[in-house]
Amino acid sequence: MDALQKDYFKNKPIQFLQVDVIPDVTYYQLIDHSLDDFLDNFYEENYPAIYELEQKAFTDWFGQCWKKSCGDILNVPCFFVFHDDTKSYELKNNQWIDDEEKWS
Repeated sequence: MDALQKDYFKNKPIQFLQVDVIPDVTYYQLIDHSLDDFLDNFYEENYPAIYELEQKAFTDWFGQCWKKSCGDILNVPCFFVFHDDTKSYELKNNQWIDDEEKWS
């Protein structure tokens, strides 16, 4: 929450809604001083496996939302891409394609 939001909510009751984006994934809160240790040790050591699982979970969820919103009736190519990645997920065909392939 930034300073403007804090000022806005200063004298107002705040109610936050928590939504589980992916229901079968367990979420954990880390104490601030534990976060550095987690990132430096566990996450770095297990990054390839974690990244692959994160990518699959988010892609599955996004694909389901896209279909529920009737995105599949669009007559244009539709892609999903992770920041700085070299491949894109083609939503109509449910497959990963290389960026070079996408633009050729």
